[in-house]
Amino acid sequence: MQMKKIVFEEKDKNHADLIIKLRTLGIPQRVFFQNIVRAFIDDNPHLDSFFQRLIIEESKLGRTPRQKVLKSKAKGNHTYAAFGFSEEERSNIFDILESEGEQDE
Repeated sequence: MQMKKIVFEEKDKNHADLIIKLRTLGIPQRVFFQNIVRAFIDDNPHLDSFFQRLIIEESKLGRTPRQKVLKSKAKGNHTYAAFGFSEEERSNIFDILESEGEQDE
């Protein structure tokens, strides 16, 4: 697996505050950001309201496309719930579908 760097700029004060807080908690920066990225990609339900607020406040999409994205996400969550998928099954849905396909052969 090839690794890529993610780089961005932040104000000195925010950077210092982040470093202090992470050191206090004993969490390396790399681990913190890797977990935030993974939570975003996996639609982690514990951070869902945070990410929805972020989309509303910071998205470059217009109001209508932004609402469509949020509505689609809510519909997907409802579908998962309707079929009774656990959180683990949700995060492994493609592996589950692939294994089901192999059993049919």
